[in-house]
Amino acid sequence: MPRDQDQIFEELLVVFAQGGDTEALEELVRRWAPRLSRHAAYLSSPSAAPDIVQDSLLAIARGIRSLDDPARFPAWAQRIVSNKCADWVRRQRRERSNCDARPVEELGAPHAGEDERTLEVRAALRRLPPERRAILALRYSDSMTDGAISEALGIPVGTVKSRLHAAREELRRTLEHQENRDERS
Repeated sequence: MPRDQDQIFEELLVVFAQGGDTEALEELVRRWAPRLSRHAAYLSSPSAAPDIVQDSLLAIARGIRSLDDPARFPAWAQRIVSNKCADWVRRQRRERSNCDARPVEELGAPHAGEDERTLEVRAALRRLPPERRAILALRYSDSMTDGAISEALGIPVGTVKSRLHAAREELRRTLEHQENRDERS
């Protein structure tokens, strides 16, 4: 797959950051923080995402020299966030051992100009488990390939495909259920 100018530029930023260039590292952080924040919010909680991303960015800064292939930076960074989110979820489970479920938080306020169907899809996405929201976000918001998602989540490509299929099916069922409920109202 051919790389575009942004991908090549980011690979150069990684190489420079690996060499100790703090401006290159700051530029990587500026470019990647929003994507990593979105990923953290899908996997954990929108309110926990800033802290998770902060921890992740520190881990990225400390470990960037160990990254062998600069082209793998996106999947590597997403994997760090995924691991930090998994840690957060484990802590939440321990802290809430007397409670079976945590409330689903808003994924953000609706954006200006969103039509009714977009709002319905966002509401349906909020009802999905965090793992399903995250894999859909990696595919459709971050435009990651199956291979990149596999690397980011640390699962085989076949598992990515089956989880994407399951997430799309669950989203479809949720939307259909929502439509049926609206028609009865």
